[in-house]
Amino acid sequence: MTFIYLKTKFSLKKDRVMKLSENIKSISYLKANAAEMINKINENGETYVITQNGEAKVVVQDIKEYERTQETIAMLQLLSMTREWNPKAKGIKETFDGLRKKLRQREKLSKGKGRRGEV
Repeated sequence: MTFIYLKTKFSLKKDRVMKLSENIKSISYLKANAAEMINKINENGETYVITQNGEAKVVVQDIKEYERTQETIAMLQLLSMTREWNPKAKGIKETFDGLRKKLRQREKLSKGKGRRGEV
């Protein structure tokens, strides 16, 4: 039997919240300062909104932040689909509480077996 363990990290740090007023840059600024912006993005995980002719057009973001965002969206979509397929399915909190409980039980069992020399 194979078990898949998903570990998610979600934290909302005060300094990580994007302030649009500080992170909106024009396409001209991006062209002139691309290397500097990339360094800032990689160091601080900042996200920038790039404008063209005064309108927001694209978002420039650290690849690790992008991947975390995509993983979070995928997990939320899976949870949403579960509820659609089975209206009696547990909610997010109940699902993860149950999974945590099962993982703790398995860890206790495997530790107990290891001490007695059982396989």
